[in-house]
Amino acid sequence: MARRLTSILFTGDPIAATALHSTEGDFDAARRAYELKPRAETVLSLDARMCGLGNGSCGPGVLEKYAVLVKPYHLHLSFRPCLPHATAAALAAASRVRLTGD
Repeated sequence: MARRLTSILFTGDPIAATALHSTEGDFDAARRAYELKPRAETVLSLDARMCGLGNGSCGPGVLEKYAVLVKPYHLHLSFRPCLPHATAAALAAASRVRLTGD
């Protein structure tokens, strides 16, 4: 019997991720929250780094230890299929991948 893929497990080092039913353009186009119509598909955004809270527009910026420096970054990713009814322990074990690279 064929197994059906229901989701994907991704791990990364480092990684900041969102999975939403809207694109960045959808958010830009909606002037009010009720104007935002969810899409059927899921839009996955993966980033090597994400800056901490604060932006200096109405107070101090982020603490130096949370700032994202302007420099090249390498994002190492691993994608694995998740079968239906995978246990939390199985997902945790699958996500413990040693990622190598520079």
